[in-house]
Amino acid sequence: MTHPTWPLFDLRLRTPRIELRPADEACTVDLMLLADRGVHPADEMPFQVPWTRLEPGRRKAEGMQFCWRCWANWSPDEWHLPFATYCDGEVVGMIELIAETFPQRRVVGTGSWIGQEFQGRGFGTEQRAAVLAFAFEHLGASRANSEAWESNTASRRVSEKLGYRYNGDHIGVVDGAPKAGVNFTLDRADWERERTTNPLHVPISVDGLDTARPMFGRL
Repeated sequence: MTHPTWPLFDLRLRTPRIELRPADEACTVDLMLLADRGVHPADEMPFQVPWTRLEPGRRKAEGMQFCWRCWANWSPDEWHLPFATYCDGEVVGMIELIAETFPQRRVVGTGSWIGQEFQGRGFGTEQRAAVLAFAFEHLGASRANSEAWESNTASRRVSEKLGYRYNGDHIGVVDGAPKAGVNFTLDRADWERERTTNPLHVPISVDGLDTARPMFGRL
């Protein structure tokens, strides 16, 4: 059954193991409850915005507001597409596909996390591979960019395993202090090569794009 007003909620990306669903209200509740059980060790901060340090009630409220804001601010030129990632019906994490002036630039970025109890099982790599296939094959992207703190080994390894190239560094700020970050990029030609030679680039099926296609502008 299709959504009567917001066709993006009908999108589904599927790999042999996981399903990515746009984070509607029910999915966002699942994600906030997963975050309550832990996302990273207490002495680490892998995110640019340290949302995991918020008091639980405020964290849940701001998590809901974040996803509502993604949908409220959506336009074909600039969009944030948050997915909740499920395995066997259980939420394991989320990944966001981000674009600015997409019809002209054809560049996307990503942001993601996996619940701590599900880490080390390849879900982070698989959900990134799924959104890359969606962006390049179905949306016509020309490049995907990624950033990570220099200390965030897990995120950097996902980019490296999927064939991204190092693309310089940057300095960000967390807790009022400077923090070193690294940039990665994957262009279409490299992705085309990687998907035929790298088994981590899993095949995906996509449902619901036909009705949602106008929301991405000219594809």
